[in-house]
Amino acid sequence: MAVVAFYFDCAAADSYLAAVRLGETALRTAATIDWRPVLAEDLPAPPVPSAAEARYAAKDLADWARFC
Repeated sequence: MAVVAFYFDCAAADSYLAAVRLGETALRTAATIDWRPVLAEDLPAPPVPSAAEARYAAKDLADWARFC
C-alpha cells in the first residue's frame, strides 16, 4: 500500500484544494495519507512575484477552486 506524505498549511487555500483532491485519490487507490501540518511562516519567504505572475496565480487559484 502506498503512503503519501502531505505537507500542508491550514490557512492556505492551495492546501485545502490539494487535500480535497488527495482524499479522493487516496480512496480510489487505497493509499494512506501521512498528514504533516506546517506553518507557512516557518518556511523561507518566496520571491516577490511580478504583477503578471500575481495575476496568473490568482486566476490559477480561482480556476482550481471552480474545478474542485
